[in-house]
Amino acid sequence: SIELLHPKKREAFQMNQTTIGKYIARKRKEQNLTQEQLAQQLGVSNDIYKWETGKCMPDYSIIHKLCDAL
Repeated sequence: SIELLHPKKREAFQMNQTTIGKYIARKRKEQNLTQEQLAQQLGVSNDIYKWETGKCMPDYSIIHKLCDAL
């Protein structure tokens, strides 16, 4: 899991793969993107489903592009 520091509350919380996946799904939906559209933007095969369900994590090499897209 990843430990982050909440900027306003100054308290640590943990994000596991499932939590991160749900976050990716929420942000994608806020952008009105389908999983396929996001995959095309990132230049990846349709791995978005795996990320959003917590089965695996995005590769480190595309994290910056993922953040920009969402």
